[in-house]
Amino acid sequence: MVKVGLVGYGFGGRVFHAPFIVEAGLQLSGVVARSSAKREQLTTDHPNVPVFDSLTELLAADVADLIVITTPPETHVDLSLEAIAAGTPVIVDKPFAPDAAQAQKVVDAAAAAEVPLGVFHNRRWDPDVRAINAVLDSGELGETWSVHSRFDLDEPDGLEAGPAHGLLRDIGSHLVDQAIFLSGPAISVEASLNEAQKDGFTVDAAFDVTLHHASGVHSHLHSTKLNHLAERSWRVYGAKGAYTQTGTDEFAGGAVHTADGVRPVPGAATNAADYYRLVGQALENGTELPVTGAQGVKVMEVLDAARTSARERRIVALEG
Repeated sequence: MVKVGLVGYGFGGRVFHAPFIVEAGLQLSGVVARSSAKREQLTTDHPNVPVFDSLTELLAADVADLIVITTPPETHVDLSLEAIAAGTPVIVDKPFAPDAAQAQKVVDAAAAAEVPLGVFHNRRWDPDVRAINAVLDSGELGETWSVHSRFDLDEPDGLEAGPAHGLLRDIGSHLVDQAIFLSGPAISVEASLNEAQKDGFTVDAAFDVTLHHASGVHSHLHSTKLNHLAERSWRVYGAKGAYTQTGTDEFAGGAVHTADGVRPVPGAATNAADYYRLVGQALENGTELPVTGAQGVKVMEVLDAARTSARERRIVALEG
């Protein structure tokens, strides 16, 4: 059984990592948490899991086969490099790093040390994404022209402030990874950002991003947290038809529209722990992690390009 050391026990560590690590059949073998409130919460949630003051302390205890980093994004690089230097495989929460250059630094260090490195782009396994991927693979829409993905949340308090935060790095990390998963590598980016003031920082509170893929597909991505609308929607257009889905439940599924009529499509049968099951299998079998560090860099390159595009009001080309 793969033993997992979790660095950080805030909202993400507690809700999106620890429960799914356990459900996937991995062992939560140690947690780094500093505040008394988080330590008390950990004791309530996982009473037999040891707690540590730092990653250094956790690594010295030799209790983990894998380190999962779910601290604020500005800390990801240093913590990742520390785990890699210790020879321990690493999973880094999104956003992978403050920018693509720093993400690449981590990837290069992992490659030099021959340490597995992955990024927590778990939303590739969302039921709606897997359902759309199956429709695309079936060929019933014909050649894909464009994919429209909108993920609006009524969560004004959930907008995180700081130089490495903002909605583009938050929800945008997921939507960009999903777009690349569905339509392949992006070759250029065009974006606009809506900004707001929070905690003394100017942060992007909504975004519209268009990816031009090498496959010829255009992906149009949108999200907001401040406009009091909670809705997830998809539109996929192809030469022979379209796929649509609108609602608040990503499990609800959608519909394929072709000359033969409308065919309901249920949400794919996925589980929130699927990502960590695949991580465990990869480490036990010595195979590639489900989302690699190199793939995480590609997402960061798009996010960097989106910021440049919004600032300079132009399409930004990406290197192959």
